Parts: sequence; C-alpha cells; structure tokens
Amino acid sequence: MDRNVAHGGDHPTNYTAETFFWYFPCQDKSIDSPPLIIWLQGGPGSSSMIGLFYEVGPIKITKDKRFIRNFNTWNSKASMLFIDNPIGAGFSHLGTKIVGIPEKEPLPTFENVNITNSCLNEEIQDNPTFNDGYPTNQAAVAHDLIVFLGRFYKIFPEANTTLYLTGESYAGKYIPSLAYRILRLNEKRGYESYPLKGIAIGDGFTDPLTQIKAHADQALALGLVSNRIATEMKRLTNISIHFMCRHEWKPALQARLRMYDLFNNCTGGINWYDARKGSAKSSHPVAKMMESIKVSLNVPNGIFGQDVNLYPNIELDIMQSAAIYLPYVVDRIKVLLYQGQFDLRDGVLGSTEYIENIGWKYRKQFNQADRKVWESDGKVFGYVKEFQNLVRVEMLGAGHYAPEDQPVVSKKMVEKYLLPIKK
Repeated sequence: MDRNVAHGGDHPTNYTAETFFWYFPCQDKSIDSPPLIIWLQGGPGSSSMIGLFYEVGPIKITKDKRFIRNFNTWNSKASMLFIDNPIGAGFSHLGTKIVGIPEKEPLPTFENVNITNSCLNEEIQDNPTFNDGYPTNQAAVAHDLIVFLGRFYKIFPEANTTLYLTGESYAGKYIPSLAYRILRLNEKRGYESYPLKGIAIGDGFTDPLTQIKAHADQALALGLVSNRIATEMKRLTNISIHFMCRHEWKPALQARLRMYDLFNNCTGGINWYDARKGSAKSSHPVAKMMESIKVSLNVPNGIFGQDVNLYPNIELDIMQSAAIYLPYVVDRIKVLLYQGQFDLRDGVLGSTEYIENIGWKYRKQFNQADRKVWESDGKVFGYVKEFQNLVRVEMLGAGHYAPEDQPVVSKKMVEKYLLPIKK
C-alpha cells in the first residue's frame, strides 16, 4: 500500500506499508450482489485472524489445531474481508527497520493527586499523524484503511456493493472513526465511492472515560474484590478520569493500568474478558499457524505478530474517546452495539452510559424505548433495545469474545439487526 496515494488530502507520510487481508466471497451464490462485511480486531495491535479462525470466519481452528468448517460464519450471507490493522498488526507491516523494544516506564503511585471533575469538550481531529510510518491517532488508522479499501475494490470490483464495518474490543474506536471519515468522504465527493450502510461493534472499548467507571462496581458485585479494594479501584479510576479531562493521555492510561494491576493482584488474575473462566486466560494462538502457511498465502516477508513499535506509537490514543463520531454516523447508517453478559472489561454495565448519551436526534426516543426479550423457539438469547438506526443487544452466555461464545446467536443477530439480505 503506497500511502502517497491518499484519499484527497495532503500526503501524510512518505512510508509505504503492506496490509495483509483475507477475503472470502459470499457462500450463498443465490444472493445477488451480496454485502461486504469488514472485520477488524482490537488490541490495539491484535490480528483479525482471531476473528477469522475463532469467531466469525468460514474456517475454525480446533483445540487440537485442525481446520474445520464454521457453519455459523457470517460469511454465509455476505462476503467477508479480514484486515490486519493497524500497520504493525499480524502480517501488516512497514518496510523499514524495526527498532528495539522500548523500556516500560514504572507505574506511578498516584498518592497525592487532586482530582477535578470538569471535562473539556472533545473535538474531532481530522489530521492523520504518523511517527516513523506508524499511525498515532484514529485519523491515521482510518486513512490507511480507506487507501487500502480503494485498492481492494480495484482488485475485486465485484465486492464494491453495500459495505458493513464490524469488529470488537479496541475496534470500538477504529470503526466509528473509519465510518465517520468514509461518510464524510462520500458526502464531499457527492457519490458513494465507499457504499457504507452499517456498523456493528462487539464489546467495544469506545469511550474510556465512562466505561472504566464500571470496573469497581462489577468486581464488587461479583464478589471478586472487597469493599476496600473496590474503593481503591474507584480512586484510581477517578484519577484516570481527572487526567482524561485535562487531555493528559499518558498519566490517564497509567492510572487505568494501575487499577488493572490492583484487580489482578487481589483476585489471583481473574479473567477480565469472561468472569466465568476464573483465572484461565483467553487464548487464540494463531501466530505459529500463520507463520507455517505464509508462503501459501503469498506473504513475501515479515513475521506474524505485533510489531514492537505499534503500541508505543498508538499509546496516546488509548484513553481518547471515539464516541464523538457516533452522532454523525448513527444519523446516517445502521449502528449495532452488542455486549456479552460476562465481559468485565467492555461489557454491559460499562457500555450503558456512553450508549445512552450518544448525542443524536433520537437519543430521547431510544432511551425511552422498551428493552425487549430476544428469544426464538422458547430460548432466550438476550435483550434488545432499538429505535431508528440504533440497535443495542445484550447477549446472554457470552463474554468479551461474544461470537466465539455464542456463534449461533451472533450469526442470527447480524442477519436480523444489521444485514438487509435480499435474494
């Protein structure tokens, strides 16, 4: 991908980059001009091969490392495109020399911080910024994806149909930002060069300031921490919020990480992503498999994994909100936001405040809409609230990786609430 072929602005960087993707045409050949679903993983820096092989792709990896068909893939009614994003994730990389791993800074103690409660209004930053070729903000990540998608359509023109952006976790920031910029670009050009019709975000880390408020209350309610530890978690959370309000992103992140360390130490390392798993960690070991087949995939060079330069360059973006993009987006296209019942990190409780405060024209009507039981054949799948373009699904029996935990329900959800399939 030559970044100098930009989407209408100044050249943001002189670096070239190679973006790895895996494209699957729609399995149902009876669907005329099937929609295209893009899947983006979180992290920041996780490979979208996790979504492909463990969640929504047409191929699954079993525990004994065999490939099998996934009969609950989202690919059955739509074409799917899995992208390693941003540059530095998976097989997506720069052609420049990688420097050594930066030393981690010790986390501060935050014993004597005076907390203020007033926050400055966020402003959308449209200028993509890069450091040594790596994106450092959401505008830069979106820029690379838009350039890539334009090249992809030239190679696969049949895929230039209705477009949907999906993903989970930190993609809760990529997707609103990318959707906003695609819609703005289409309006500027006066035609749909990128025919975006909807987005879906699963357990998204979208609005750090509101989402981190839930951690202490959730941990206390589930009996994972004592009242004293919950109080200390709240103190660290408030310190993080204090720095976010001042746009001091690094100390805000450090306070959040200090709060996570406290939780991990006091609980014996309980899984943040699924409270049911105890201390068992979520594991999606795709690296060795991808390295073993990269020649067959025409990957010319590069090592699969997370480039050590990716995280330090995107670090100051982590505590910034992407909810600012949602009012513009939900006024124009379908927005599906879903959370797993057992996700402590970005689940139901943590997502409620920012979802109910999206500043769009139907905010009041959405908040007053009935929360309905979603069931089929006598089985309850979860709960749904919807009004106009906004749909929220709270999925039972699922953690952070909801499509992995509830593959049948996740497929039904996407086909029912996001994709208008027409034969």
